[in-house]
Amino acid sequence: PAFADPAFTATQGSGQTEQARTVAEACQYDPLQTYSGTSNLVAVWTADSHTLTLENNTGSGTSLDGTLYTTYDTGAFTDSNRQNLMTSSAYPVSPIPTGAQVTMDYAMRVPVDPVTGSSHAVANEPTTVYHNRTFTGYYDTVDNEGKATNQSVMYINDGGYITSTGTDRAADLTNDSEIWNAGWACTNFAVPTAPSIYGYTFGGWQEETGAAIVPDQSGNICLYDDTTLYTEWTAKTWTVQYSCGEGATGTNHPANQTATYDAGFTFQGNTDATQCQKNGSHFVGWYCDNGVSASDTAAGWHSTTQTQTGVHSGDTVTYWQYQGLADDAVITCTARYAPNTLTITYDEAGGSAVVDGTCSYGGDVVLPANPTKTGYTFGGWNVSSASENNALVQQQPQP
Repeated sequence: PAFADPAFTATQGSGQTEQARTVAEACQYDPLQTYSGTSNLVAVWTADSHTLTLENNTGSGTSLDGTLYTTYDTGAFTDSNRQNLMTSSAYPVSPIPTGAQVTMDYAMRVPVDPVTGSSHAVANEPTTVYHNRTFTGYYDTVDNEGKATNQSVMYINDGGYITSTGTDRAADLTNDSEIWNAGWACTNFAVPTAPSIYGYTFGGWQEETGAAIVPDQSGNICLYDDTTLYTEWTAKTWTVQYSCGEGATGTNHPANQTATYDAGFTFQGNTDATQCQKNGSHFVGWYCDNGVSASDTAAGWHSTTQTQTGVHSGDTVTYWQYQGLADDAVITCTARYAPNTLTITYDEAGGSAVVDGTCSYGGDVVLPANPTKTGYTFGGWNVSSASENNALVQQQPQP
């Protein structure tokens, strides 16, 4: 008869069992002998052996180079000769990943000072922090940070060689492609002191994508992998309000404005006849409190177009960088007026010539030296106008 190739044991009629032989040998019957009974051929199997890869995911210190050696129906061995069986109660030191660290680094994303072209100075800038990782076990799958998910199956933990079902997972491997991944516990980092930049509000820590990193209730940031924390900054703003000032006959002042740090700012004008006015005077600009209008340097702003008169009307501040303002400060700009100037023309009425003059509204008139006229004595000056014809008060003695 034709037989398959596996080794076998042939049982003769006498009940004796021969050692395994080839099929051809088993079929060489002696024609002069009589055989009775049956020949039983029993297959002999050799368990397959496979190599199991351990992926440490940034761990170190594995003398096995991340490899276990498996035998089907037996389990995993820590040596290639398959002598040292790894059991659930005997956890070998070699495959445990050690020395792994998690790094928390920082990227300030510091705003640039538009005046100097350099980054603004940062106070309380944190330094890089390192913490050791905690190994939790080998799993069939982990995420890209070495974190086991709810769907992950653990095969090795810090207590021994296990599976979630209590069976020997390595004993039934059928190929060399299986990889067990090291999982790591979340590592807690204390939230660093918030950095600060004058003129800006710190907006918290973020991922590079802009997603917020939120501390837990204990104030810790829990990281599974090396992480860089990015800062977010918001330029501060201040309110600029306007006032027509005391004695003004018009009170329709301009609307409030918002001044933003490191940004340009233009003061409101006051050209409308319904806006701030004062009898006998004219508007010359806004005088702002908080020292803002003192000078370009003392004010703390930088400008290439601002006039240095201490008052502003339509002036542009190239970069608002006022130093020393409280976050909730309101800057009040009050209308500044100058008296109107009147021209005084003298009619000598045939006397010697005198120089015409000026005076400010509401101010005193300084009279010139008395003119002379042959045969006459000078008797003073009269105001010539349709409304009044009064003699001016002498304020300067005659020579």
